Amino acid sequence: MASLHPPLDNAQDAGQVLYTSLLVLGLDAAGLEFSLRTPVNQKMFTRMNKKLGEHILHFLFVCIDRDKASKVFRDCWPLLDKRQESQFHKATFEWYKTLQQNYGQPVPAVVAKTFMSPGGPKFIATLLYSDPHCAPCLFH
Repeated sequence: MASLHPPLDNAQDAGQVLYTSLLVLGLDAAGLEFSLRTPVNQKMFTRMNKKLGEHILHFLFVCIDRDKASKVFRDCWPLLDKRQESQFHKATFEWYKTLQQNYGQPVPAVVAKTFMSPGGPKFIATLLYSDPHCAPCLFH
């Protein structure tokens, strides 16, 4: 099956595609930047940024299935303590594994640490994979 994204020459291209995709999906970059006091742009995941990564993951899973997200993250969002962080990371990893199993296209293999340490090329590739599954939120 053909890839849904064009080949990317470097991490900067991947970061730009990810950032643009998030904006198209409705991410409030300015609001997130203000609330987290961190830049939200195409370079946001060149280094690990745990809080921003958690917000982006939550945003994407809400885009994939708002009802399921409200159930899955009911007891762990917003993140207020370490226990909730642990529950959130476990829930996002389990949901991603379900996506891996349920869709016929190639899915990047990831380990739970990818969701706990958001940043770098592996995390960007994982988020880029998730984008097509978020497309239905454009029509709600």
